Amino acid sequence: MGALFLGYGLVCYLAFLAAFGYLMAFVGDLGVPRSVSAGPAGPPGLALAADLGLLALFGLQHSLMARPAFKRAWTRIVPPALERSTYVLLSSLALAVLFRCWRPIPGTVWAFRPTALYARVRHPLMLGFLVAFWAAPRMTLGHLVFAAGASFYILVGTILEERDLLRELGPGYAAYRRQVPRFFPAPWRRGGKG
Repeated sequence: MGALFLGYGLVCYLAFLAAFGYLMAFVGDLGVPRSVSAGPAGPPGLALAADLGLLALFGLQHSLMARPAFKRAWTRIVPPALERSTYVLLSSLALAVLFRCWRPIPGTVWAFRPTALYARVRHPLMLGFLVAFWAAPRMTLGHLVFAAGASFYILVGTILEERDLLRELGPGYAAYRRQVPRFFPAPWRRGGKG
């Protein structure tokens, strides 16, 4: 029975890795058939309603199943050893439904104009990852190796990305780079100006 539970857990966590990997491509519009901005759209009002419903579905599933009262009831049906794996699997499936049914909403809010976070830091998403990697209540040696290696990868990746952006966008991006720090916003800067 233990091997069966272990196999089930492995499948559940592989589903999570696949969903999380797709999530990065989905949010970044990176070569997937549907993303936050690409795919069958439909009327904006219906797309907005569908997308909000999908986000609510994921949020409810993810939050409800994490509550202690739900876990107590759920483990009367599912063996306690499978509770967490099942939660991970159902969260991954909820994400898959979101990816499959998401409807892009036409219109551009900004396009390479440093607003919001991009006026303070050139790579806010990567800054978020750096914070997530290093802001640990307990730092084990393994966590340290992961955080350092992932941080190095982010540094190299952003250097390569910026080289491509300079080539593609030219002097406008060069000026932006001079005005806005790569990762750590300077509190005395306002709107990307020094």
